[in-house]
Amino acid sequence: MRSSGFLIGLLVLSIAGCTSSSGAQHGSIPSPVATPESCPDGTELAETMSDPRVRSIEVRTDCSGVSISTALSGDQADLALLVCDSATGLAYAHRSIEQVTVNDEDGERLVRGTRGQACMKL
Repeated sequence: MRSSGFLIGLLVLSIAGCTSSSGAQHGSIPSPVATPESCPDGTELAETMSDPRVRSIEVRTDCSGVSISTALSGDQADLALLVCDSATGLAYAHRSIEQVTVNDEDGERLVRGTRGQACMKL
């Protein structure tokens, strides 16, 4: 059933690409308390993204955000923005996730995205 998960991921990305950033304000919809059952698995998110630049995705234990490790160098923040934009559509489908960070190959943060706001270079 991996194909249905992939199709759902594509649908989420398509819907996310059609929405306006002037929509709901951050925090206007309360997020439910995350439980281990509702928290996404980083490996599944990485497989769904299927981006060769992504090495791994770690979901915080409180399920409030994800940290994406990439093969990007520190001067590739523009590419990190693309990774972040792709990841937010998948990650924010899980209502408990509020933040996405993209790190370079050395673990340094390149980009951060927060629910309700566009990804931005750090």
